Amino acid sequence: IGAVEQAIGEAFPDYEVRRAFTAQIIIDKLAERDKLEIDNVTQALDRAAADGIKTLIVQPTHLMNGLEYGDLVDELGEYENDFDKIVLGEPLLSSDADFEKVMKAVTEASKEYAESEDTAIVFMGHGTEAESNQVYSTLQDKLTGAGFENYYIGTVEAAPALEDVMASLKENGTYKKVVLEPLMVVCGDHANNDMAGDEEDSWKTILEQEGYEVECVLKGLGELPEIQQLYVEHTQAATACKKQRHTGQPYIWKTKRTAVLYVVESQKFIYVSGDIVMKQFLSFAAAGIMGLGLFWAAGIAGMATEEPEHEISYDQVASEDE
Repeated sequence: IGAVEQAIGEAFPDYEVRRAFTAQIIIDKLAERDKLEIDNVTQALDRAAADGIKTLIVQPTHLMNGLEYGDLVDELGEYENDFDKIVLGEPLLSSDADFEKVMKAVTEASKEYAESEDTAIVFMGHGTEAESNQVYSTLQDKLTGAGFENYYIGTVEAAPALEDVMASLKENGTYKKVVLEPLMVVCGDHANNDMAGDEEDSWKTILEQEGYEVECVLKGLGELPEIQQLYVEHTQAATACKKQRHTGQPYIWKTKRTAVLYVVESQKFIYVSGDIVMKQFLSFAAAGIMGLGLFWAAGIAGMATEEPEHEISYDQVASEDE
């Protein structure tokens, strides 16, 4: 996430950076344990309005236009009278071009494993009850159609499930080894535990019990430069948005005050780079817990900044289930 944040910050050098989180349980835990004061989404939006920000650009790092994306649309709509303009950019997988770029990024990053015919590369996605869950099957079809026949996609909480992936492994090849990778922006609780954990119900354990040699690659999509650039492109498209668009494209509300708001899908709090950080925000670094957070940049002159004070690692905070 730090790399994605840095890429967007470099693309918008005139903006000041702020962020907030939607997972109140994590906000409360950090406040109690580490004395960190972190804004939730409502507080962040209230603060932006109070600071006289005129234009708010919201760029999600959600993988898809799912339930959380819809919730964000609703919450932003409640602030339509507080800003001149609010724009919501597109999630990672929104257009055919997005699918092609993501496919190229993940296959290029894992090509060393794909050279062996007896090795399958299996990606773990989160999954959703929303109709947009179809992005997984769409990406799978594009991978297969492009000749990447030893690439498979499953999800933790929807379809295709691990059972579906295992059936495909047995049907489509004589694989001896399976490489597991997260199809998520960061390696959070799902990647570290549900995918790569030693528990009896983890993907790693289940596949090993089926006789496969299993290697886990704990590297989130956000670490790939091509993915970082795609988020930058979506942010740039949102900044250029002049009129209201429909679902799956940037939303815009015309209303009274300039900022870039960057929404993080794959963890309950995010990395703060310290390049430009509001003085009232304590800076910290974090790694992978599923949830939703926010990074936003405001074009407000004369605000004081400071460097990060310390770091907090992902394994120091509660999991999504907790």
